[in-house]
Amino acid sequence: MATDENNIVTTGNGNGAKYALESAPIETGQVLYSITRLTRSGEAIPVGKLTIGPDTSLKPQPGLLSVYFGEGNPDVRHERTDVPLVGASMYLVNRKRINPEEMGEDGENLTFHYSMAPTHMQRFSLSNEAKEQRRAAAMVAAIVKHYQARPDLEEIAKAADHKRDLARLESARKLEQELQAKIAEVGEAYKRTLAGLNLSLADLTEEITVLELITGATAEDPQTGTETE
Repeated sequence: MATDENNIVTTGNGNGAKYALESAPIETGQVLYSITRLTRSGEAIPVGKLTIGPDTSLKPQPGLLSVYFGEGNPDVRHERTDVPLVGASMYLVNRKRINPEEMGEDGENLTFHYSMAPTHMQRFSLSNEAKEQRRAAAMVAAIVKHYQARPDLEEIAKAADHKRDLARLESARKLEQELQAKIAEVGEAYKRTLAGLNLSLADLTEEITVLELITGATAEDPQTGTETE
């Protein structure tokens, strides 16, 4: 993974926590960030990874960014690894759509899902961990700003558009397959129904023929007005 030229970000207008970032674009049209917190005593503490890129929703909004916490399958949380640990037992989980214009200078308007484990499905906010939550929001805001300053945003946007086009094509193919299967299913049901109707008509015709043989067909003679057998 390539290291950015300006790979140190600091929260709190330069007076807060300091993070070292390593990043690289990935084929999904996002940037994968590896985060390390740098303490005042000189320790380097791994935090985890996240990906940032253009809005990945079905109807993307210009200017919005999608942030996925951890690395791996964006749609299956338990398959993601290196989920950011932002407290003694607080993980940033799931994903977040962020409007950089509204997140606040130090991320004060950002809220996230937190969990006590990186992969289980329970999600909740820990009100007694407000300090860690503020630190996490400030960290994400700093990384968003770092992302916005990248010189390759145009290429990233093109890759994201290409991925979205492929996803739409795959979705259209699946829909076509489902429709073809449904049409075939309806066709088979129609054939079975038609066969049943033909069988019933044949049975009815046979019953009428037998009845005529037994009782004889009666009709009124138009000349005499009497019935003949």
